[in-house]
Amino acid sequence: MNFDTVGIDGLPSGFVVTPGVGKTVLSGLAMQSANDAPDRDPKWVRLEGSNDEAPNWLEGNWTVIYENENVPAWSTEFPTGDRFQTQTFEFGDQNPYLHYRWTVLEVQGEGANSMQIAEVEFLGQSVPVDVTQPGDSLIASSGNSPGSEAAPNALDNQPTKYLNFDTVGIDGLPSGFVVTPAVGETNVVGLTMQSANDAPERDPLSIRLEGSNDTEPSWESGNWEVIYENEEITPWSTLFPTGDRFQTQEFYFFDNAKSYLHYRWTVLQVQGEAANSMQIAEVELLAFSTSADCDLADFLIKPVETPVLLGESAEFFTKVNGPWPLQWHKNGEPIPGAIQASYKTDPITAENAGDEYSVEIVGCEMSEPVKAVIFQPNSQPVSIGINFVGGGANGAPTSVEAADVGGVSLQAYWNNLPPDGAGVASGLQDNLLNSRNEDSGVTVEWISGNTWGAGTGTSNTDAKLLNGLIEGGDSEGTPSTITFTNVPDGTYSMLVYSVARPLEFPSVDFEQVESSQKIFMTEENADAYNSEPGYRQVTSIDSENRGTGNYVRFDDIIPAEGTVTLNFWDLGDGAANSTVNALQLIEGFSQELEITSIDIDPGSRNITITWASRETGRYIIERSTDLLNWDELDDSYPANGDSTTFIDAGVFGDLSKVFYRVTEE
Repeated sequence: MNFDTVGIDGLPSGFVVTPGVGKTVLSGLAMQSANDAPDRDPKWVRLEGSNDEAPNWLEGNWTVIYENENVPAWSTEFPTGDRFQTQTFEFGDQNPYLHYRWTVLEVQGEGANSMQIAEVEFLGQSVPVDVTQPGDSLIASSGNSPGSEAAPNALDNQPTKYLNFDTVGIDGLPSGFVVTPAVGETNVVGLTMQSANDAPERDPLSIRLEGSNDTEPSWESGNWEVIYENEEITPWSTLFPTGDRFQTQEFYFFDNAKSYLHYRWTVLQVQGEAANSMQIAEVELLAFSTSADCDLADFLIKPVETPVLLGESAEFFTKVNGPWPLQWHKNGEPIPGAIQASYKTDPITAENAGDEYSVEIVGCEMSEPVKAVIFQPNSQPVSIGINFVGGGANGAPTSVEAADVGGVSLQAYWNNLPPDGAGVASGLQDNLLNSRNEDSGVTVEWISGNTWGAGTGTSNTDAKLLNGLIEGGDSEGTPSTITFTNVPDGTYSMLVYSVARPLEFPSVDFEQVESSQKIFMTEENADAYNSEPGYRQVTSIDSENRGTGNYVRFDDIIPAEGTVTLNFWDLGDGAANSTVNALQLIEGFSQELEITSIDIDPGSRNITITWASRETGRYIIERSTDLLNWDELDDSYPANGDSTTFIDAGVFGDLSKVFYRVTEE
């Protein structure tokens, strides 16, 4: 009840609501009368939608979805006088919105002293989802693209870009691609397009989407039927006048009732008459998610246990191979409204840290339960982490937040280089923050030829750390360098993270100067990382026998007059540039010990650990169930020659997994 809307001269009343399920598509509205006083029932209602970040009752960009100036009187529709009766109004599928404003402008009775309603329901469904996935069968319109900016980038779910030189100005050839979604036949009712990193004149102006059910249609042949065509796409520079790129426009065509196996997306003209090419960061083909085909539905990425600082929220992610409906669960119970591909928890405390989270492909498969694990910064050695934010393309610049926890040696409080704005090829930053959130007094200077983005995305801390980059030098004689100064005396390890741009496979040589160590790597690129996220170490010291991965490690580094330096370079042919994306300088690490065997006695549940040891060494032995929190089993266990054995007696039978860590004192 609201006393603002009185008779025919009152003020509007109503509410703004943000559905917890996220963006939705409405097709109807239901209103239930209250218990008495039919003169207070709504007569004139308006329903509006907004995709602003935080609109309110008085402010925001609101679009009218439905308006009815003459709602039938409940007393007419239900003449027996029954109350708590519902009227439903259908208006067909509308564009998706995040927020809704329901307004009553007039009530039924001229003498009414207020507006009242028992219940308002918005009828619809969650926003359509993308039917394509990285790796779907794809045919480019031509090969007239740079090596790292080919057609698959348009469907990789990352801010990389597809560029094609065929579509120039107003007289060029069409460009685009044919895609066959692996999920099979789909009914596409929407399309999104995300602008690339620069050059708005290259954005699409005229596009066409077609479908085919031929066995093997191609770009140039097949029976293609037009699903949607738009000859006057609003310039991105008009919709986003501040110049921001990687912005998305959405287009819906809910009247398409036909399903197809294959789709052809074509750009017929770009925005600028003088543009030298067409480019796009991402294209999504959208279909409503109704029910999953359990013979096809599968997880591509499942949620994992996630470290989080005390008092911060954890975010879990999943990815599935089609437009399947999802439902997140906490402690085995569905979470109302949690039906998106990610779920953010309440702030994690000691009281709720034991909660378990899982996600279900509805009606098919449930992921294994995982937890948000409270990360204690002092559980890891003190380290300095630097993140090159990058720039230019592929989603860069990409910064990490102070509370983000990531890296092989887990830490928060990473240093973004530079701290603000886009990345730079060379720079200096003093008084770096360490992993305890303390000023370290250490300075870093980096000198390279260029900065860019790899395209690993921003969905979690590790993806962000690997996205920005600086490029390697052209030869051993002209390397790129990263130099730390004012480093306190001690022994250090260095972890160097290196992921290349899509479709590039550079060879990179790393040299840790003070310890005279070299490691030779073939860099994993963003395509490989995105298909299987995770850290993969390369240890090769033979340039003729390189390993492939995304990080290297140097141990036993002793600063030279407070200086620690990394040099890195590639073959210098320009076709594939080597990179450094992030780096950790870690105090107190010595050469990592190798556990040579772990054996379990099923009867006694005794676990026997054996490792290569130094004859005079003493060792700290720890156990963990999650690789984050470690229990100390012995703080000074003596070596027994060059091979030492320790028995962990009677490990609890309810432990499904257990990890061990051995460290030399």
